[in-house]
Amino acid sequence: MIRTRRNDDTIRPLWDIKANLDRSKTSHNQPILNSTHYLPEIWTLFAAGSLVFTIRFFVRIKTSGLGLRGLDLDDAFAGGAWTFYFITVLLFDRAFRRGTNLDYEPSMTPSQLLSIVDGSKNEFAAWYTYASMIWSMKASMLFFYRRLTFNSVQQRMVLYIALALGTTYLAIILTISLSCRPFALSWAAPTTCSPNTNLITTATLNIIMSLAILSIPIPLLWKLQVPRKQKIAIGLFLTTGVVVILAAAIRLGVGLSLTQNTVNLNVWGMREALAGILFKNLPVLRQFFTRSFWTRDGGSSGGTGLRGNSAVDKSGATRILSENEEEVERRKVHVQVEVIMANEEWEAGGVEMGTSSRVVR
Repeated sequence: MIRTRRNDDTIRPLWDIKANLDRSKTSHNQPILNSTHYLPEIWTLFAAGSLVFTIRFFVRIKTSGLGLRGLDLDDAFAGGAWTFYFITVLLFDRAFRRGTNLDYEPSMTPSQLLSIVDGSKNEFAAWYTYASMIWSMKASMLFFYRRLTFNSVQQRMVLYIALALGTTYLAIILTISLSCRPFALSWAAPTTCSPNTNLITTATLNIIMSLAILSIPIPLLWKLQVPRKQKIAIGLFLTTGVVVILAAAIRLGVGLSLTQNTVNLNVWGMREALAGILFKNLPVLRQFFTRSFWTRDGGSSGGTGLRGNSAVDKSGATRILSENEEEVERRKVHVQVEVIMANEEWEAGGVEMGTSSRVVR
């Protein structure tokens, strides 16, 4: 049996292979989260996130007037985000069932060591899919804002942030791939490598890029010709993105705490992902809960589609077109602006989550 000396600063895990068979025999620290709740929670979070994605695509397809052909790049990245989301939860599930090298105990048998090596490979692969999921959602939001911006300053801002998004994603992939050398030590049991480097890099860049993307709609917000009360409401909606940043910060704190283990790290990752999915899809989801979405034809309701026209869109577009006519002509686009908070449902139903202004090609 392979044995190794445990350093004083090594934290015992939440669960190990033996603990899965008989938790009464465990001797390690009490977890923040009972591991018996882990699998139900991550799959419930995944189901909730998948429901959000399903409603999003239903709304987009119905309001585009062209079915799948009416979807845009933000929808493509949203689809990619869900794919990585699904793969990530599968990897988290298997890593839990098999164990990881964070669960290593010197007394483990060879078969148990093989099990946690297999689980560690799944956990390591999840770093790639998790980062890809988060950055795909950011790209989706970025392209959504691209359809909202009008002047050249905002267009340049979107371009610079897009370049930063690609650069930071590459930095994360390189960090995951190179932080533990030789490469096989990433899933070895025991291992001298720590997930802290991956965690700090991912969380830090995640927070920075979230703040950058949140800064895009602020100039557009104050140019909208709507009452100040509605601008404040829209601003409050935009600040819900802070929840995503807080979730990333909490995950970082939990990951670096004295209770570091696979369960806590992964479950907070799924919570962070759901917060991001909700925030980044709220402008589209809001359409689903309005009367007009169900009573008007999807292709002509304006909604969030790429094409189509309506009186609601025109009433909000005229003023912005007059101020940006030159820019719109240069880009050769047809502009439609819909201020959701000013429509009939907003007045009748009180404050609702979500707002949208859009540029339609």
